[in-house]
Amino acid sequence: MISLNIPQHLHTFLKAKVKHFIDNHAWNIPACLLLAYPDLHSLTANITIPLRDNVDRLCWKHSHHGDLTMKDSYSFHCTTGQQFNWSKIVWNIDIPPSKSMVVWRSLQNKLPTDECLALRGCHMPSMCSLCESDLESNQHLFLTCRYSQNIWNWLSSCLNFNCQFNDLKEAFVLCNSFWSPLCNLIVVDAIVNCVNFIWFARNQSRFNDKKIHWRSLINHIIAAVSLSGNNSCLKAKSNISVFVLLRKFKVKMNYGNAPKIKEVLWQPPILNWIKCNCDGASMGNPGSSACGGLFRDANSSFLGAFSYNIGISTSLNAELIGAMIAIETATSKGWSNFWLESDSMLVVLAFSSAKIVPWALRNRWDNCITLLSNMNFYVSHIYREGNHCADKLANLGLSLQGFKWWNHIPQGLQGDFVRNRLGMPYYRFS
Repeated sequence: MISLNIPQHLHTFLKAKVKHFIDNHAWNIPACLLLAYPDLHSLTANITIPLRDNVDRLCWKHSHHGDLTMKDSYSFHCTTGQQFNWSKIVWNIDIPPSKSMVVWRSLQNKLPTDECLALRGCHMPSMCSLCESDLESNQHLFLTCRYSQNIWNWLSSCLNFNCQFNDLKEAFVLCNSFWSPLCNLIVVDAIVNCVNFIWFARNQSRFNDKKIHWRSLINHIIAAVSLSGNNSCLKAKSNISVFVLLRKFKVKMNYGNAPKIKEVLWQPPILNWIKCNCDGASMGNPGSSACGGLFRDANSSFLGAFSYNIGISTSLNAELIGAMIAIETATSKGWSNFWLESDSMLVVLAFSSAKIVPWALRNRWDNCITLLSNMNFYVSHIYREGNHCADKLANLGLSLQGFKWWNHIPQGLQGDFVRNRLGMPYYRFS
């Protein structure tokens, strides 16, 4: 009522319910109301009326399923916490949590160094317990102390990378995608253990009066990294630089398995059946999204294709809308034997579990299920390598303004279409 700008004093006279404006599963709004409130048409145009009688229920629009859970309530009201790009690197399943905690406290400046204690009001004479020549601070203890620099210089020689940092957070720049998974773990673990054993040497010197030589500390670091690396299931690439790095830390080579090669074939439908391959595309999740699909018969002949730009949405919505358009098209053309194929396993599972479908699409999805009750229907999954035609149609939809139907094969689709028709395989590597 607020969006229609109906005066407040008229609200008590509004006795009609939504069901009074629905006739034969379609909106039936009096012309006088549409004339008085032009926005009413746009409000109802995007609402799908179910073909079967359903119980009305409230939906929480911020959730996928429409239910308001405690988790959704908390997420809605709580403030977003700080996000650090190094946090997921430090907290690693192959690194002991106690060691990750020391690094986390150091990066957050929460370790009880003399500098931190002074900031909390505990003032005392300060001296670095490792070099005994400067005040103790987080920056000095882990980065600029002569003792610590010997550790970082050794790590530099192992990695062939300059490990002189202005901030400890810069150390995790080393952990990038250029390393193989096992090597990346070794680098992260080495940095984490360097920080841990520097802190350990400091505590031994200060509280137990034990001086640990930095070369001895390196042996402890190598042993700790070796333990984590040899117990990890991560794989290493087969090249000499990886071999040299792992050997320095006494980690065994854990080669990945040879890629599995699967032959992917598009199969035509049987006689008197129509097959539709559909797909969705999304430039972000959410982002600009589109869907597409094409229809073929038992002779692999082209019957039609569609592309549809659905605007800003998610990849799941794009996949589901593509499937729904395919079903609605098959119904409108009287194809009673219909085979739907998608490269999205979620779409296939949605036909057996409606909970996968977002609440905003639920009415339209239920209508499609009702339509399927009047036809012979089969749904299957195909790897994306065998779904190139539908994939190209979905990507083509990203450049459109709305819906487009093709009665002839679109340009750029002929190559994959002929390949499917001739039964030529694609290959999937995993």
